[in-house]
This record gives sequence, structure tokens and C-alpha cells, in this order.
Amino acid sequence: PPAPTSTFADAEKIATAKHVAGRAFELETLRLAHEAAVRNGAGAFVALDVEAWEFDHDLLLEFGWSILEYVKDEKTGKVTERRETQHVVVKENARRRNRKFAPDARDHFDFGRSITLPQQTIFHLLSGLFSALSANQPLFLVFHDPRMDLSALRRLGFDTSRDFQNDLRKLGSFEKTSGGEHGVWIVDTQALFSGWLKRKSQIGLERACKEIELSTKRLHNAGNDARYTLDLFEHMMDRKNAPAPASTLVKFLDDRAAADAAARQKRLETGA
Repeated sequence: PPAPTSTFADAEKIATAKHVAGRAFELETLRLAHEAAVRNGAGAFVALDVEAWEFDHDLLLEFGWSILEYVKDEKTGKVTERRETQHVVVKENARRRNRKFAPDARDHFDFGRSITLPQQTIFHLLSGLFSALSANQPLFLVFHDPRMDLSALRRLGFDTSRDFQNDLRKLGSFEKTSGGEHGVWIVDTQALFSGWLKRKSQIGLERACKEIELSTKRLHNAGNDARYTLDLFEHMMDRKNAPAPASTLVKFLDDRAAADAAARQKRLETGA
């Protein structure tokens, strides 16, 4: 029979391969959906980012979103893009700033003018936006690691488990939900980036943008982060784009994976 160390090493390789394959499947699923939207003019993508107060994450400071919608002219059949990026400061928490543990770029929105609104108004604004964009087409909410952002949306008033779909395996048919809508789907560009690299990873937004040679500035402004998240998503949707085999990031991930595997093997052999 195979040695326990060999069996464990094989199991680790299989688990990693399954993880990467799952991310690659999500990437391909989203590419097909994006291509259908470009072709048919029926699909919207909204990148979202939320900034919370560093001392209490229940207190929300900023919301940012960047919209890409493909619209078909019924007369000509031509499909055009509609884009809009917005940055909103939460009125109730406008005096609170991030400085000690998180950068503060609230005053430096680079893609338009910031506005200040009450938190409840922001909820109604986003709720109306999601409903309008998903009424006759699938809507994809794009986050870079959605965990904190979805938590913020729950605090805002959304029922994320009821209102949003997160299993992209159910996406293929674009069937309408019982509410008559095409569904609102959660997309994680951090997970997609792992599939794009074909390597298990959890890469932050700034490093991922650097890898695709997308210049960023004034990150941690929610509007700027949303725009860069959408840019990263669009880059990965283009099948012509592929990671550079000799990039510093790819080498780092490969070296780290090899070092982790060697360390696990040594622990198994020594019983440490």
C-alpha cells in the first residue's frame, strides 16, 4: 500500500486541482454570460465596494459602484455600452474617517463627483438600481472578495441570501426567478483571478491590477475601487488576455506552493 505521506501529498494535490478547476469553471461561465450580453444587448454588470469605519465595521462610510450595461437598439439592432461610476458618502457617518488602520481617500474620487446621502436613501437607490437592471436581463454584482461588502449590504437592509444568487452553476439557462426577474448574481473577481492564473491564490485588488498592468491610484475610495474592480473583471472576460508565464506574481505563487508542499511533507515524515 502507498505510504501515508504519499497518500496525503496526493490528496493535497487533488484538493488544489479541484479548487483551481472550480475557479476556472466560474471564469468560463462568466465569459459566456459576458459574451452573450455583448452579442444580444441583455446583461448588466455592477462592481460594488463599501468602506466601513476602521473602529466599528457596522458603521458604513462610503459606497461606490461602477455600471456596465449592454443595451440593444430595437430599431437598428446595434448593441452599445452604458457606463456610470458613482461614489456616495454616508451622511450619518460623514464625520468619521479612516486613518489609523486603513487609508482614507474619501475626498479623492477620480471618476466623477461624490455625493452625500442618508444611509436609508442609499438603500432605496441601490434597491431600485438592482431591480431595474435585473428586470429583463441578468444582473451581475461584481466584488473583489465579497465577504465584507455583502455584510455591509446586509446592514444596509438587503437580504443577501434571498435577493442574490451565488451558485454560478445555476446560471447557464438564465431562467427567470419566481419573481419574474432574471436574477442577481454574485461575482468574486478574487476567485476569478485565481482561475485566470490557474493557481490557488487570494490576491488583493491592487496586486491583481498591477499584474494586468492596470494603473491604480487613490485606492480605498469606494468609487475608485469599484471602477478598478470592473476594469479587472473586463480584462479577464477578454479571452485574448492571459497571465505572463514569467511574471513575478506567478513565480511567487509557484515558489510558495512548492515550499508549502515541502514543509508539509517534512512534517509528515518527522511527525512534527
